[in-house]
Formats: sequence, C-alpha cells, structure tokens
Amino acid sequence: MKEERHPVIRYGGMKIELGPLQAEYTHLYYKWNRDFVLAKYSDKPDRLTSEEQDDAFLAFSSDPQFVFFTIYDKETKSPIGITYLERGGAEAEFAIIIGESRFHGRGYGREAAELVLDYAFTVLGLARVTLAVDERNTAAIRAYRKAGFKDSGRIANGHDSDNIESRQLTMICHSKGFQSPILKNLLFPNI
Repeated sequence: MKEERHPVIRYGGMKIELGPLQAEYTHLYYKWNRDFVLAKYSDKPDRLTSEEQDDAFLAFSSDPQFVFFTIYDKETKSPIGITYLERGGAEAEFAIIIGESRFHGRGYGREAAELVLDYAFTVLGLARVTLAVDERNTAAIRAYRKAGFKDSGRIANGHDSDNIESRQLTMICHSKGFQSPILKNLLFPNI
C-alpha cells in the first residue's frame, strides 16, 4: 500500500497554502508555463521544452535572487500554481500563475499575492514589490488591487501571440501601510 505523502507547507491562509518548489512537480510547472491562455497574458511567453524546464528548475531553485513557492489548495493539498519574487536590493518583482483553471476567479490568486507580499515585507524586509500584467487581464488586475498593489504606469509590450498590440500595467505595493495577514503574528506574537 502506497503511503500518502503530504507536501511541505510553509504557511497559508483561508484557501491556499504556500510551500517550496518540489522536483516532483516539475511536470506541472512545465504544463502551467506552456498553457496558451496563461502564456497569452504572461510577461514571459517563452515556451520551454521539458529538458529546459528541468534545467530551469535546478537553476532557479538554487538561485538566492529568487524566492519560489508552490501554491496548494488548502482543502485537497493539491498543487494549483506557482509564484515567486525576484529580488533586487530593497525591492522585488512578483509573478504568479494559478495553473489549474478551476481555481481562476475564486480569490486564490489574490490570497496568494497577499501571502507573498506578507513574506516579502515581514520576512525579507523589502520596501516595495512590483509587478507587470497585461492590461487586458482585468481579473488579475482586480486581484492585485485587492491584495494591496496600486497602479504605477503602463509600458508597451509589442504584439501578443495573436499579433494584437499589447501593453502592460505596472503595479507597486509598498511595505509602509501593509498589514501582515499571517506572518507578523506567527513570527512576532508579542509585538
């Protein structure tokens, strides 16, 4: 009889939990990266082969500039997406893919963004977190705003896979005024 293995969980919220990258899920990270609908709205539309994905997993998971999390559905403990921060000085760039489409539009991305912001400000001590999102991805923009991001500008992005001119909305969240939903109480309960 096969023993049930539970994922390593760092912390979580009401709907999701975050854990480290896992080599056993490389095929899922690859699948999510290749999903055409997601790639259409991603700022990194590169299509990687499975060998390139394995190499990227090894490189990124050991690079201290990046902080990756696998996103799990809290109820089933199933991986549903991936998120990361790319650090640079006192700031980081945020990115996320909710790879399992049945979890789109249900608050999972917003909660993941809030938890990663909490980690960025409470654990890493960063001053700000930025992101860029295709301006047509209105659901993601709403989720980012609810998580605490504010619009900061627009940049031309060339043409997408349908040869339609696209622009990206840039957004920023500052540590000042951010209220830690989880980690401050876990790490500093008496403050």
